[in-house]
Amino acid sequence: MEYKTRRDNDIVYGEPLDLPDDDRGLGDFFYDACMKNSDKIFQIDGKTGRSETYSTIFQKSVRTAIEMRKMGLKEGDVITICSVNTMDSVVPVIAASFLNITIANLDPSLSLRDSVYLLRTVQPKIIFAEESAVEMVENICGQLSCKPSVVVMGATTKHIPFSEFLIEKPGENEFKPVVVRDTNCPAVLFFSSGTTGMPKPIKCSHRSLLMGAYSAKKMQMQPEVCIHVSSFYWISAYLFTMMAADCGGRKIIISKFDPEVLMSLIQKYKITLVFLASNVAYQLTKENTAGYDTSSLQNIFFMGSILNEEQLNKCQTYFPNSLASIGYGQTEASGFISVFCKARTTSLAKKHRGSTGLPMPGLEMKIVDPETETTLPPNVSGEIRIRSSSDAFFVGYYHADASDAFDSDGFLKTGDVGYLNEDNCLFITTRIKEMFKYQSWHIVPASIEKVIYEHPAVKEAAVVGIPHPVDGDHPMAIIILKEGYSNVNEDDIIDFVNARVLDREKLRAGAKIVADFRRTITGKIVRKDLRQAAIDGKL
Repeated sequence: MEYKTRRDNDIVYGEPLDLPDDDRGLGDFFYDACMKNSDKIFQIDGKTGRSETYSTIFQKSVRTAIEMRKMGLKEGDVITICSVNTMDSVVPVIAASFLNITIANLDPSLSLRDSVYLLRTVQPKIIFAEESAVEMVENICGQLSCKPSVVVMGATTKHIPFSEFLIEKPGENEFKPVVVRDTNCPAVLFFSSGTTGMPKPIKCSHRSLLMGAYSAKKMQMQPEVCIHVSSFYWISAYLFTMMAADCGGRKIIISKFDPEVLMSLIQKYKITLVFLASNVAYQLTKENTAGYDTSSLQNIFFMGSILNEEQLNKCQTYFPNSLASIGYGQTEASGFISVFCKARTTSLAKKHRGSTGLPMPGLEMKIVDPETETTLPPNVSGEIRIRSSSDAFFVGYYHADASDAFDSDGFLKTGDVGYLNEDNCLFITTRIKEMFKYQSWHIVPASIEKVIYEHPAVKEAAVVGIPHPVDGDHPMAIIILKEGYSNVNEDDIIDFVNARVLDREKLRAGAKIVADFRRTITGKIVRKDLRQAAIDGKL
């Protein structure tokens, strides 16, 4: 059935979200999923082929919960998992939900500085660490006052082995999740990406995470078989785990992206949904995707940053039976904000390539001039703001004020700039903090970057503003070239771009060709550092 939105006074409304009658916590959600699907396979190790059923995961999670309770953990305490995406990493996640213990996870690729800062903020009682992350965790603990216990998911002679958590426990057959009295209490503390400052812990409640999963269900996005690379540091890992569990689906577990591995797994396990960071889309080519049977694939979502339309169209040709699309989401919104999916929005997705889709069920969306607070009509860019009719948003920042995150009408200020077209499809152009002014004109980096990507030699591009004493900022392009284009120089790029953009968008600060950008662990370019390096002459 086609997905329907409506527009009223320049506010676009997604379909109503039919809420369940009960008010469950995450523990009840996972308990019910495991009971209903006990004999079905829940996850498969993509490297070894080893599989685990829902009943196996349930037993491991119950035993882990009992052991955590034995160690004195109680509702409201915080634990941390520091692990890439593995077969074990989901167990403490479910176990914590059974006890209404809050989770604040790390990714092993985070810097020591950031990791220490984050854990000083949340003060975990236990850190579950995969074997390769133990040294990192030890270095973190050496700088913490709370001195958490370390549980190693692997071999150890120094710390508590995770295997001790998994042995048979008294009372495990009678175990039931605790009753969550307030489903708006924080279940997970996610950390903001830190592209413009130190990350902040974002409090997502039981209810907000469940609403994110329910809205995906209404869009018919539930996967029979899915794959994602992200660890539980990211909300995407929670969202796709919940989407799979709710329909008795299975997850294929891999810890890092490799195009050939992905293609072989799609063919072998008949994967129906793939979630990838936008930056890895450039690694998918005609050569490494050809010859594989991908007919099972229904949806491939690219998220995390803007993906140029040319590469999106290439990816669509690599997966002809699926819908390749750019999704848009934020942790503060507990998952997807706008999306296209094959089951309900294929025709609009084909009509509006480059759009991030339609507002999710239960969401209201408007585009606002952030300087005047005026709501803008179709096809006019401004700040994207959203409101939930189902408590599907975060419940604040941990030990930090969140009042400025919402406007006077209760709409979340996303900080992203974009527009809604005449079909209510959303297009993302840039971040508010990435915009700069040239002679009082607002310069949107993505507008110039779109032209830069038309040059056949350009693999990736970022435009930043370089301070000028008279004009405000001058645009500079920072470029990564494709292999085989070493003969292309910076003047070639400048001439190409300046012939195709408005006068105010010309690359008056020039262009720089670099080997790579500094990125967050999701692949987002850290523009503030890139800009500063350009100003300091250190590119």
